[in-house]
Amino acid sequence: MTTGTDNSQQHTNHTSAFSSTGTIANAAHVTHRENKPHGLKGSLCNYQDKARDLSRRGFLSGVGVLGAALASTGLSSLAGCSPASAQAASKESWLPEKWDYEADLVAVGGGGGGLAAAIQGQDEGLEVIVIEMLGVTGGSSAICGGGIGMCGTPLQEKLGIDDSPEKYLKDVLENSAGPMANEANIKAHIDTVTEMYDWLTGLGLVFPEEGLLRSQGNNTIREHHVEGGPGHAMQIIRDAAEAKGAQILLNTEGTALIQDPATKQILGVVAKQKSKTIYLKARRGVLLATGSFAANLEMLEQYRYGLGNSKVICSPGNMGGGHKMAMQVGAVLLKAGFNVGVSVGSAKGESGADIGGLFVQGAILVNREGKRFIDESVGINSVGPTLSAQTGGSAFQLYDQKFADIFWENPSNTYCIRKHVEKGLAIKCETLEDAAREIGCPVDALKETLEKYNADVTQTGSDSVFGRKFCNAGGGELMAFNQAPYYVFETVQAMAGMGAGLWENEQFQVLDQYGVPIPNLYTAGEIVQYTMLGVDTTYWVNKTHCGWGWCGAMNHARQIAKRLLSVESWDA
Repeated sequence: MTTGTDNSQQHTNHTSAFSSTGTIANAAHVTHRENKPHGLKGSLCNYQDKARDLSRRGFLSGVGVLGAALASTGLSSLAGCSPASAQAASKESWLPEKWDYEADLVAVGGGGGGLAAAIQGQDEGLEVIVIEMLGVTGGSSAICGGGIGMCGTPLQEKLGIDDSPEKYLKDVLENSAGPMANEANIKAHIDTVTEMYDWLTGLGLVFPEEGLLRSQGNNTIREHHVEGGPGHAMQIIRDAAEAKGAQILLNTEGTALIQDPATKQILGVVAKQKSKTIYLKARRGVLLATGSFAANLEMLEQYRYGLGNSKVICSPGNMGGGHKMAMQVGAVLLKAGFNVGVSVGSAKGESGADIGGLFVQGAILVNREGKRFIDESVGINSVGPTLSAQTGGSAFQLYDQKFADIFWENPSNTYCIRKHVEKGLAIKCETLEDAAREIGCPVDALKETLEKYNADVTQTGSDSVFGRKFCNAGGGELMAFNQAPYYVFETVQAMAGMGAGLWENEQFQVLDQYGVPIPNLYTAGEIVQYTMLGVDTTYWVNKTHCGWGWCGAMNHARQIAKRLLSVESWDA
């Protein structure tokens, strides 16, 4: 049985919840009476009713509230006991009476990360189970903008684009790192990302030439978009996982991690299937790939004032369940106070498939006064807070017909103008007067704004009002907008994703508050992917990097599955 390093001396303030006879860290539902775990020898139920009255804010803070709940019942927490008493705990007292499922790897979350781990794990000869709280797989991966950042690909070579991991790393460190970045983790991703193109095309995904785009943070053109869009791609990936023998359990929500109280090793997962509690044994490891908590407005508001008013366009499964499960076994949440989601949501859209970020390709943003208000090249995260500050809480992307012709057909949800027009997200306006009416701004102000911008771009190639020099941080030549008709896309701050996540090392292991790996616990995807990037100290938001999230989720997960081959399988 693999136990890893014995860190019991360092876990005296561990945030797990223990019964008097053992441990189960019930994170997502510890305060809900209807979700009491009945199958364990020893129960949390006798203190749940009191914990129920504690504030959710306090609950998320971890040990303080759980410790208070335990103390109020007279129960002792092994997390607060001496190492000797923890070692003395009987194994049988905290293991389930029986396991309902068993695999080498249990992946919690059926998006890009969980399914990629399933495919790679099965290819490596491991048994993999994926559990997904919703009735469908895909998660936010299926409704994201669709960009996959890869370097040194055959498509780049075909189009004469010279790229390499060294160039990619340089771009990320220059444009998306900085304060609070984790360069070792950034490098760990980029060192292996060259495998992704062959892996994805080997599954049947196709990358058309028109889908290779310049994007935010990339000085080299490397954001690849898949034919048919991310939803189509995720169906192919799910089919591949099942064809290779992975078991996928839908409508199955992970609620807790089962942890050895002495060694801190993660041994399995507790999950809910409707009214039934099930126990899944993980012989080699547990992967948390549950996405962000961008759909949990209460949780958002707890970490940053004002985010609770955001429009949610991510997967409804992004409720922070994985974050809570991990924090209850000692994991640390990073950068939540700086968190802002991908801020390019359509005011009229319903999901992440309705995002539209044409301003990072060169379009301009104007408000209801008919004025620009920011250098649009700063990117989606930094634009977000300024959108909600505008009159009416939104602004409008504006571009003309010659710009629309460039992006009319595009495999990306973010940049396909035809899709935007057909969905009614982008409104075609025959004249600037029509555009002003659609925006609700004075036509003279809009004309003055556009005339100034066009003159600057035509005469100097850059904007003199806000200092914009490029389409985005990766470059791109600006263009004047003077060819009717014009297009208007109302844009709001929207939670399509987020930058806050768990602390991990370059081996993709979750770390506790002391920086020590929690044995056999791994993460992939939005729950961790953006924490390695830096913070924008001008706007105090997490930085993002186009093409980083979806690709990172899958690449992380694949590397984890490979690493599990060197982890000894435990049995009990």
